[in-house]
Amino acid sequence: VADGQVVFQKRDERTMAAGATAGAEWYKTDIPLNDVAPGKYVLVVQATSRVGKNVAVQQVPFEVGS
Repeated sequence: VADGQVVFQKRDERTMAAGATAGAEWYKTDIPLNDVAPGKYVLVVQATSRVGKNVAVQQVPFEVGS
């Protein structure tokens, strides 16, 4: 987010087998920064459970240099 505007967004859905125990899920993606202007940004990662609609959000500030 730069000045409240989204500069990159990606959605991914994953399915856990019925009866699987809750746990951590690893996730990796490339975030293209070539066309992102230098400045301060916040990476927001959100995970939502389809069962119970539980939500977990993590925000990580970072800076793109020139």
